[in-house]
Amino acid sequence: QGDDLPQSYRLGLLFAPASWNLAGEGVYDRTRQVSGRLGAEWKLMSFFAVRAGYKTDTLRQLPGMSGFATGVGLELSGQRFDYAWAPLGDFGQIQYFSMVLSFGKGGKSKP
Repeated sequence: QGDDLPQSYRLGLLFAPASWNLAGEGVYDRTRQVSGRLGAEWKLMSFFAVRAGYKTDTLRQLPGMSGFATGVGLELSGQRFDYAWAPLGDFGQIQYFSMVLSFGKGGKSKP
């Protein structure tokens, strides 16, 4: 007995005026469910960014502002640290931390 692989169609857009990145994505999957995601990033300084986003696919299982997320990003000498926070309704909240370390010439190149 075989199972079909999941299939989805995605369309995303990015608009980047000045120190902003505004992104949106629409998703349509095989089960005929449609969902969307929106995000914004504001670079206050060359090394510091504030982010916020919203996704509708989480709302099917969780109440309230469960699709909302916010966070910050720091980038110094080619090394990056990102933090994000998201509420999970009755389940509390979740916090994401990530760190990207670059070694050698793989980091940012200087002219």
